[in-house]
Amino acid sequence: MLRGLVKTLRLDPKLVVLEAVRRLFGISYRYRNLKVANLSRFRLLVNATLKGFEVWGDEEPCICIQGYTLCAPDNLISVVISEFENYEKWYGYLDVENKVVLDIGSFIGGTILMFLSKGARMIYAVEPVFHGYLRRFVEMNNLGDRVVVVPYGVWSKRWRVRMAVRASGSGLHVGDTEIQLISLKELIGKAKPDVMKVDCEGCEWAFTDIACHDLDMVKEIAMEIHGSETYIVQHLQNCGFKTRKVDEVSPLVSVWHFYREER
Repeated sequence: MLRGLVKTLRLDPKLVVLEAVRRLFGISYRYRNLKVANLSRFRLLVNATLKGFEVWGDEEPCICIQGYTLCAPDNLISVVISEFENYEKWYGYLDVENKVVLDIGSFIGGTILMFLSKGARMIYAVEPVFHGYLRRFVEMNNLGDRVVVVPYGVWSKRWRVRMAVRASGSGLHVGDTEIQLISLKELIGKAKPDVMKVDCEGCEWAFTDIACHDLDMVKEIAMEIHGSETYIVQHLQNCGFKTRKVDEVSPLVSVWHFYREER
């Protein structure tokens, strides 16, 4: 109860009053032009406010970070709001200033926002499912010269798979949505990245098949590993990377930092 009171005190009093009226009389309202007609939309506003995001919108909520605007349906943007602190923890240490970044698993653009705010020169945003939201983000923020959307999944070869689509964790389960896959070697060859971020629900295993010389240009990699970490970590160590475990997300999911010795 005390915790809830502390949260309430941090909210805009206007929002608190409007929500109280909605609950008492069933009257929907608009807050920063965003229609609030149910508890889930109110909770989104509360979560965003407590985490320091500006939120507004029309039919869909929008957030602003370092001058960049991101809009998406509630269930998707809620993931970015909830996970942004983790993005900073898992990937924020990467030296992206004036670098080319290959972001494998860009979702709707949360990590793109972070890398742009840290001065990335060019970002290749790889996303097989939610690439439409990424393209809208690029157009809305006039970022066509800094962000290239790659609407593919990644594997060790070109292929097609069918997966279940979810707001978080798409790719972990078989489903009805078919996506095209591009080979990791081909992707790196085209992007020529200095830095890579990999969070792709299993496609990181393509790194066990890539030759070390295909990674020569890459100085840093931040990677979420599903399952045994041994094979990927040791392969990248053999390719000359130093390694550091950043976080143990769960017993079968970990985040690793791979970097060159001269860093």
